[in-house]
Amino acid sequence: MMVNQRQGKGEYIQWRPEESKLLIELVASCFKEGWADPNGKMFKKTVETKILSVLNDKFNSRKTYKNFNNRMKILKNQYRDFVNLLHFDSKVQWNPITKKFTAPDEVWNAYLRDFPNQRHMRNEKYEEYENMKLVFGGMRRLARSHSQPCEVRKNEILKQEVDLTNDDDDDDEVHEIRETETDVFGDSSNYASVKDNDLLAKICTELRSV
Repeated sequence: MMVNQRQGKGEYIQWRPEESKLLIELVASCFKEGWADPNGKMFKKTVETKILSVLNDKFNSRKTYKNFNNRMKILKNQYRDFVNLLHFDSKVQWNPITKKFTAPDEVWNAYLRDFPNQRHMRNEKYEEYENMKLVFGGMRRLARSHSQPCEVRKNEILKQEVDLTNDDDDDDEVHEIRETETDVFGDSSNYASVKDNDLLAKICTELRSV
């Protein structure tokens, strides 16, 4: 399905199916290769060098970091539709061979009565599902030790990082962009941040023991 994504007033950025497919493949590859931390965050430079540069080169396009963020929001919403379908009834299954969702007719009929705008899901192939599950599956909400630095490739640390699993629907983008002062060369603000986190962790531990 081709989606035209608005880029400013009256202007649209077109994403062809093959572009979206490669996009989610590249993001999943970054996760597998360790370019995202356990919470699903990747640095802006990683997105630009390992995803957008490859995508733009292959399709002779000029997708930007903002285009990436907006497109990932659309893909995440699509993945939520997949999850809703799978949770609707235990008889709904994913077939990794046909790349389709399967269910008895009575289950499909009941689901489509409740969600009539999802009729395409009954017959459509979703070749990107496994990669979308890897990226958006929520398995990166792991507690991170406050005393240990994030195990991300250290040479990729920049001022901005993007959260691929942010669930705050009030944001305009699925990716939560937050300013950091992280510096692998010993920036004092990074030390202060770690120290504050240690203090917070200590307070929480003491409260739980009361």
